Amino acid sequence: MSKVKIEVFVSSCLWCEETIQLVKMLAPRASDVTVYSMHEEASQEKARDYGITSLPVVVTNGKLSEISPKTTC
Repeated sequence: MSKVKIEVFVSSCLWCEETIQLVKMLAPRASDVTVYSMHEEASQEKARDYGITSLPVVVTNGKLSEISPKTTC
């Protein structure tokens, strides 16, 4: 089984914290989960590369999730 790369882009709101917890709980054991805080410049650059315009966002193996949050921060 190949490793799944999961990237979570967040700010510091309640929705973002819940998203982090859900991803960590539901991610397969063979996953590499990385959390990117939009308070860091390097994270902002990576988010721009993906075209991210709202948070929270989950990227799996380089593809943005199809699920849009109902509330963004």
